[in-house]
Amino acid sequence: MEYKEIVALVFGILIGITMTAELISIIFQKNILRAIFKAIPLFLIGVFFLVYDYQSYYLLAITAFLYSLGDIFLLGSNKKLFVIGSLCFFNGHIAALIHFNLFFYNKFNVSSMIIALIISIFALILISIRLKRRLREFVVGAFCYLEILLYLAIYNFSIIFINNYNYLYLFITLGYLIYFISDLLVIRKRFIKKNQYSDFLIMFTYYLANLIVFSFLLL
Repeated sequence: MEYKEIVALVFGILIGITMTAELISIIFQKNILRAIFKAIPLFLIGVFFLVYDYQSYYLLAITAFLYSLGDIFLLGSNKKLFVIGSLCFFNGHIAALIHFNLFFYNKFNVSSMIIALIISIFALILISIRLKRRLREFVVGAFCYLEILLYLAIYNFSIIFINNYNYLYLFITLGYLIYFISDLLVIRKRFIKKNQYSDFLIMFTYYLANLIVFSFLLL
């Protein structure tokens, strides 16, 4: 086996184990184990990108580290920490967007970026109007945060047509749509209504989105 294959295998096993441990701890309501395992998978993904090929994937490593840091801040119920954690995720998404632009600099298309921005903003305005009473002072922050996710989904979808109909980016689009769903579930839990399946669904969709996006970016 070559170096990169060994690295991918080792980190794949470690990431899979820690993600599974986190989901099991949610099912059995083991809060201490949840606190231990929650941030580890994304931290390992960040380390993986640095070890695998840091020159090509350093921005994705930064993205994963910011997600991991956001996971730590979102462990509690403190509103200030919730805002800080959300900012970590927001900046992680920005780092991912910069990676896309650098990686596809020769395929950059301004019109597709503008169209993606218009569509995503329009969709988020409709959602924000509906959730305004629930979110209150967090409505602007939630709008900005969800906007970058929806924008990334639409932007990656547009890359399919720019990049010689490479349908690989359809999976990345799917990943960001699942991110979007995961964060809508977070908003529902925090500001609307929590049920017994909230935590599991949030983390399951969150991990699934990460696995889809990061895996297909390596192909």
